[in-house]
Amino acid sequence: MSEPKSAHLFFREGSSDKVYNVHLAQGPTGWDVRFQNGRRGKALRDGVKLEGSDYASALREFEKVVSAKIKGGYTEQESGVAFSSSELAGQVTGFRPQLLNEVTEAEALALGPDWLVQEKHDGERRGALFEDGAAVYANRRGLAVGVQAPIDAAFRRLAEVVGPLTLDAEDMGDHLVIFDVTRHFMIGPEAPFRERAAVLAHLDKTIQNIGLFDQLRVDVPTPLPDFIRLGAHGSFRRAGAEGFVLRHADSVYTPGRPSSGGEALKVKFWAEATCRVTPGRDGKASIGLELQDGIEGPWVPVGNVTVPPNQPMPAPGALVEVRYLYAEPGGALFQPVLKGVRTDLTEQAAQLVQLKYRGQGEQGTEGPDGP
Repeated sequence: MSEPKSAHLFFREGSSDKVYNVHLAQGPTGWDVRFQNGRRGKALRDGVKLEGSDYASALREFEKVVSAKIKGGYTEQESGVAFSSSELAGQVTGFRPQLLNEVTEAEALALGPDWLVQEKHDGERRGALFEDGAAVYANRRGLAVGVQAPIDAAFRRLAEVVGPLTLDAEDMGDHLVIFDVTRHFMIGPEAPFRERAAVLAHLDKTIQNIGLFDQLRVDVPTPLPDFIRLGAHGSFRRAGAEGFVLRHADSVYTPGRPSSGGEALKVKFWAEATCRVTPGRDGKASIGLELQDGIEGPWVPVGNVTVPPNQPMPAPGALVEVRYLYAEPGGALFQPVLKGVRTDLTEQAAQLVQLKYRGQGEQGTEGPDGP
């Protein structure tokens, strides 16, 4: 009988505490073998072993992967801590995220009193949808992904209390930070942000009352005048925050990114770039970085970045996210820090035009698939 299969594995030795999940599931063109892996308590990375195959071939690949991992020291996890909802990985969901244009800090602080502010969290974009007893999680491309099981259990518990939900959040690995809500019994589909902000405050209280704060946290918006009066932008910067986000109180949730401006904006304290990986320096724990000069243009090297010991070495051709202070024209990124691999973007995101250069007053223009 052709039926889906899943294996949830983990490896713990010394400082290593890793999770590996592999799934045999039917996709739109046949049977797929997909996996997620990474450190326990961090957002896991998605990958594909086989796609669009017949069942017999997919089953052999699934069993081969599981066998190899077990031989390598992995063991089966108990069901209570299994990675959840990843059986749907790669399928299209109904989640289409709103993407923001960038402004300078000075421009942001000059906006009027009808703007609300939240911290820009440094996680992975995650839509969380619950309807008819099923929880689905999506990345910024709207494709289904998994989350850590404690997050899944907490989200399901929240939905039991409040009913069908669609949340926009950042996956921080061991918890979600919820910053917007588009479906909830208190609002309609065209609710302005002032109403959605009130629902966020309501969700924050509900989450704390039923003891889910360790897995679900809510960023309740602050009016811009209060944000300025409290000096919160300075506090964010000193605390190492990625930046902050502003939404107009009357704005509706609109998927995609406007060509310019908009009623939802972001300020980033550090610049970030999506780069393609090239081989690094011999004998060094580093990778090379390159960006494309136009969609049909040549690939241009922009330096190297060290790979932290707690991160796997990205393969040449992979896309990675790098934080940096500025770029020198024709040179390398200054003070680059590797954030991690991006599996939710295409090479079209790795454009040279996204860079911020030394002395530049504003951030560079983002690529078509930029964050």
